Amino acid sequence: MSNNTCCKNCGTNIDQNQDDSNSAPASIKEKPIRAKKKVNNSCLLMFALFMLLGVTIAGIAYGLFKYHQYQIETKEAILEELSIRIQEDEKANAEHMRMAQEDSAMWKKTFRSKTIVATEKYINTYPEGIFVNEAYLLLEELKRREVSSNDQSVIRHIVEEELNSFRKQNMKKREKDVIGLHYQIEDKLDITRKFINRDSFVYVASGKVLETINRSDPKKPNSNRLKLHFTISSDKKVVDAAIDYIKK
Repeated sequence: MSNNTCCKNCGTNIDQNQDDSNSAPASIKEKPIRAKKKVNNSCLLMFALFMLLGVTIAGIAYGLFKYHQYQIETKEAILEELSIRIQEDEKANAEHMRMAQEDSAMWKKTFRSKTIVATEKYINTYPEGIFVNEAYLLLEELKRREVSSNDQSVIRHIVEEELNSFRKQNMKKREKDVIGLHYQIEDKLDITRKFINRDSFVYVASGKVLETINRSDPKKPNSNRLKLHFTISSDKKVVDAAIDYIKK
């Protein structure tokens, strides 16, 4: 069914269906343009999303790379520090061992000598040494046993008198060609105090003696060496005397 209208001015019939058919193509022509715009917008959006994703992945990758590099550098630094510490510890241990060996060697020498001078030298050299406590005890004992210079002179005089008595007795036992005997103490006579208890002590004198023999026959031996060991009471009396020949 057609809808016809009459033009008021000229009386011409106008077919409305024809107008509709004529207007339809115009609306159809506009639709592709809109679709194209939608496609372009979608592409831009996808491109932006891909760019954002790429940047994000790149950032993550770079962060992981830097973290891995940091771990490597940290591990290398730790290993280097450990290596330095190990070397320092080895040097310290070697130095400690060297000092301990020198300490022990000096203490052995000091203990064998058992003199105040040697003991004080050890203490001054190794104030925190391995054997410093033993050194202080030894020093105390040595000072306790130390004999004054006046007492040493008295004890030496007593020993020389005993040697003179020994000479007189020995002359009677000698061969007829022996004209005379002479006794001389070699080096320094070692004189100490030996404590019997806390307050009681005796003097102990020991040393070596050279015996010179004057003979009428020069072909016979003219000297001997002897060792002596005297014990003298605190009131300067001989308690015990031993004089023995040293075998050649």
